[in-house]
Amino acid sequence: MTDPSHDYSPAAITSRRVLPGVLAIFLAVAIIVAAWLWWENQPPGTDSADAGFARDMTGHHAQAVEMALIAFERTGDPAIRQIAYDIATSQQAQIGMMTGWLNIWNLSTARPGEPMEWAGATDLTVPSRGGAGELMSGLMPGHLTQDAIDQLRTLDGTAMDIEFLRLMIIHHEGGIVMAGAAIDRANEDIVLDLADAISIAQTAEIAIMQDMLAEREGI
Repeated sequence: MTDPSHDYSPAAITSRRVLPGVLAIFLAVAIIVAAWLWWENQPPGTDSADAGFARDMTGHHAQAVEMALIAFERTGDPAIRQIAYDIATSQQAQIGMMTGWLNIWNLSTARPGEPMEWAGATDLTVPSRGGAGELMSGLMPGHLTQDAIDQLRTLDGTAMDIEFLRLMIIHHEGGIVMAGAAIDRANEDIVLDLADAISIAQTAEIAIMQDMLAEREGI
């Protein structure tokens, strides 16, 4: 039997030279693909925009839920009661989603640094509205001071309805700014999808509340 290693034909020599190179290329490609798949399946890090948005928007939503529950419990206006209910239930559900992400990613729900650090900017502001600057805490876009929330609790009737709408419009405008920052910076599809949904929903709710506010201020 002829020993293939002693085959010195051009085809055999080429085969012995080329095959190891081809195998090395395939091995390198396989390693690269495996590394890419591993990287793609890694959860976001604690300093990522995905995690930062989930933490900050959870806190932002919690304040909206607090305001909505105040209005729901104190108003005598069915339309105010309905929009307050819609905001409280939808944003509480989204809080559950974002908290669930952080748990799945094995990340703390506590913010490791300053608010909005994940956005890499400190000038994310909401559109200027009369007196809004004095109401906002500066922690996150549209986030209100505790004094503003406490003041809302003291009001009744149409005065409470008007103040609730005014505050929630400011708050929603800030939420849209935060959602836009996430759309520009996050990587996870679930985060991008929720940020987009928040932007769309809150833009629509602002339009509704602006009409409601105009009606009640005209009374």
